[in-house]
Amino acid sequence: MLDKKEGNKTNTNTNNSNNSNNKFNSNKGKKVMVVSAILTLFISVLKFIIGYISGSMALIADGLHSFTDVIGPIVVYFTLDLCNRKPNKNFPYGYSRIETIASLFVGIIIALTGFEILLQSIEKLYNPTPISNYGAVLFAIFLSIGITFYLYKYKTKVGREIGSDAIVSEGAHSLVDVYTTVALLFAVAGSYFGYYIVEPIISIIISIIVLFIGLKMVKNDFYHIIDYSDGEINDKIKEIALSINGVVGIHDIKTRKSGPYYYGELHVEINEEISFKEAHNISENVRKKILSKLNNVLDIIIHIDPVNK
Repeated sequence: MLDKKEGNKTNTNTNNSNNSNNKFNSNKGKKVMVVSAILTLFISVLKFIIGYISGSMALIADGLHSFTDVIGPIVVYFTLDLCNRKPNKNFPYGYSRIETIASLFVGIIIALTGFEILLQSIEKLYNPTPISNYGAVLFAIFLSIGITFYLYKYKTKVGREIGSDAIVSEGAHSLVDVYTTVALLFAVAGSYFGYYIVEPIISIIISIIVLFIGLKMVKNDFYHIIDYSDGEINDKIKEIALSINGVVGIHDIKTRKSGPYYYGELHVEINEEISFKEAHNISENVRKKILSKLNNVLDIIIHIDPVNK
């Protein structure tokens, strides 16, 4: 009876710690999204205005592309709170998978945007046009590259720190925007020297890259939705479990990702000659160490399998 109470107390403390970390992660992630939305909206308006003044359709299109990027941070911002809601009777595993769905949504946006740019680039290939006000255009391009690259580093760093796929995906989206904007430099150079066809050719190449990155993100998020098992996290769990005294072996490791968190289960092989209480203590030690070492593992179920040592 004493052992059972102690186990319940440990689980409660672990859950409270997770809830505290979730709240911290949510606030940190939301801050990233606010900064991203504000800076991206600024870039979008700047590109659109200078593109209109200079007659650069490529810059106007890139400004509209940047404006669509504001959607991603807004979606992720609102899903961070939803995915950290407490589990209940109807949703015993909580709402964290909403974050994966948000990440999937961002991936779809990237893929659709890439396809849209590809169509526009092919159309412009048959009707290339020059631009004017090169100084203003270059100012907008270099400022956009600097801010967007900063957002890429910022979102990727925070996303990995808090284990948020959606924020990491947003970081990848920002990196794609850097590539797209860099391509405009070649387009400007081509227009300046009279090679107007350079812009649509480079735009086609970049749009194909954007399309494939978006499709890859969609594929990864879809895999997690259908409970794809991550081999890397499984290897870490195996290494930790085997380091516990009394564990003879392990097998049947299963994990599934739900938003930024993992749920798992594994079978622990323990000498059949020891008492049930000792076996239970060993399994609890395995569980506690896994949860303490791997912050993105929210819960794990341990099955005890007695073996003849």
